[in-house]
Amino acid sequence: MPSAEDFVARVNEVLGRWIGLKEVRFVGHLPTTVSCKITRKRLLVS
Repeated sequence: MPSAEDFVARVNEVLGRWIGLKEVRFVGHLPTTVSCKITRKRLLVS
């Protein structure tokens, strides 16, 4: 499994640095609603 730094470097290489990807976090699960949709507001809060 690639590290977070490897992932950021690969995205910058393939898509370009203008994408602005600076940080990647690997998590066990994503916050979801009762209907199993991803809760975007809870993704940004850390």
